[in-house]
Amino acid sequence: GDFAQASLHLWKALKALGRPLPTSNFDLCCSLTWSIIRYVLQRLWVGRWLAGRAGGFRRDHQLKDDVRKSCREAALVYHRLHQLHMTGKHAGGHLSAINMALSAVNLADCAGNTLSVATLAEIYVGAALRVKASLHRRFHFLARFFLCSARQVCLAQSVSIPPAMQWLCHPLGHRFFVDGDWSVRSSPRDTIYSTAGSEGAVDPLAQVTQAFREHLLEKALYCVAQPEQSKPLTEGEGEFSDALEYLQLLNGCSDAAAVTNHTFSISSSMAAVTGTDPVAKWWASIIIVAINWLQGDDEAAQRLYPVVEYMPKSLHDYE
Repeated sequence: GDFAQASLHLWKALKALGRPLPTSNFDLCCSLTWSIIRYVLQRLWVGRWLAGRAGGFRRDHQLKDDVRKSCREAALVYHRLHQLHMTGKHAGGHLSAINMALSAVNLADCAGNTLSVATLAEIYVGAALRVKASLHRRFHFLARFFLCSARQVCLAQSVSIPPAMQWLCHPLGHRFFVDGDWSVRSSPRDTIYSTAGSEGAVDPLAQVTQAFREHLLEKALYCVAQPEQSKPLTEGEGEFSDALEYLQLLNGCSDAAAVTNHTFSISSSMAAVTGTDPVAKWWASIIIVAINWLQGDDEAAQRLYPVVEYMPKSLHDYE
């Protein structure tokens, strides 16, 4: 919980790797300019060709492996610092944060197979989060490129998308991330509708996922209890099917919620660790029971009674 010390140690780690953070505005502008140029080159054939020869053009495999491992460590440090900055636990402005996010992406690309696919995807998603947090709304479309990159690295390696990121590949989740109105707080909090989880304090994606769970819950409730019913109940299966789709996605997000007590090292991937949001799942079960009642399917509703009758302990404090 000592985030100030964590930030200091990460800063020292970058200095030890020969990549100290910029200390002046001029240094920051130069570093950010180079990060942008390097990222553009990475997207082109020239950048990928140079990244594949990190460590030199000669066939010194040991040297190349050492250079890639160094890139991996630096990418992880930049990524963790960026997460601390986004959650308000590392000082710095928006330009500094953009520079950290791009540096993490560029170095992760150079790390090659020394970096796990899940961690690489997490770094891309972190850059997408930074686009939403620091750039004007007209530039939020850039977040799509980073999300697509995260999905492509998983598919290219025939690796399943990490559970905590799967909702980003759903059209509803993708749209909410890019166009939704959400923010990352320094102190995430549990609500009556969802649980923030222990990792929300340092993982900005966990906070956005919590906001998406509440968004799905709101949309499902709206489908079930519309102010004006334009269709008779027997013909309203369209609205209920939409609600059930939202609730199915909500249950999937709740199962992948980061609410575990797992201790993370700098090289671990938060996106690969799953937990459960019992509060969101409980509300989803209540809405499904209500839908079953409205459809006259009492047998299906009865199967969920044991789940609905057990209220999560965190809700006992709410009146």
